[in-house]
Amino acid sequence: YRAMCSAFCRDIILSNTEYLQFEILDEPLGTVSEENSAEFSNYLALLSRDKQKLVIEHKDAVFLNAPVRDTFIFKKSEGRTTIRKEIPQTEN
Repeated sequence: YRAMCSAFCRDIILSNTEYLQFEILDEPLGTVSEENSAEFSNYLALLSRDKQKLVIEHKDAVFLNAPVRDTFIFKKSEGRTTIRKEIPQTEN
């Protein structure tokens, strides 16, 4: 929760987007509940307006309502890391 508030405050303070076009959030909700992570997903679209965000997170709930373009899955096994890009599901 503290990280989420920090990101929100940082966006308010840096509201002049010509200075910051890209932001990286590395596990900002690592210590909060799934419920609060899902709530954060409602605000991620607002926080991402006018800029790009790279959000690194283990909880799927963070992305429930967020405008996600690309998802990558990182998996480490036997001393190697593999990266797989998820293909978005399209509705027919």
